[in-house]
Amino acid sequence: MDWTTASSGAYAGDQGRVFFGIGRASGMHSATLLRASADNQAQSEMAGLIKAYLFALADAAGIDTSRTEDRQMLFDLSRDVLQQARIVDHRYRDGSGTVMALCRLDLERLKQVLAANRYADPSVTKRLLLQADKMHAEMVAHQF
Repeated sequence: MDWTTASSGAYAGDQGRVFFGIGRASGMHSATLLRASADNQAQSEMAGLIKAYLFALADAAGIDTSRTEDRQMLFDLSRDVLQQARIVDHRYRDGSGTVMALCRLDLERLKQVLAANRYADPSVTKRLLLQADKMHAEMVAHQF
């Protein structure tokens, strides 16, 4: 898959089961600022994607996200998960002054963070993990 033609989302294939946050930046004269801006956008895309995934996952696992404690647990989890996401590639488009950045997070790494969840009861963690693959597959299916 050529990530430069894709959008942020959940993917499965040769690259494994992953989440991609894709950022684009242009219109700046400083190459350093251009790259930093693309990185920030890719990380922001990833943050939105992971928060949406975790809230959908919680819903599928029967967790009441209207409760303050459960929402806080999901926000804390998303913070821990996002610390595992990495900018793994950049592409420069000659002539257009555009740079693209790819932020990647493997589903298996996300599940490791879930398994180490220190914010929820072990039974809640177990329910989240039971739904993790299915929820990723649903996101992949809605992508296309």
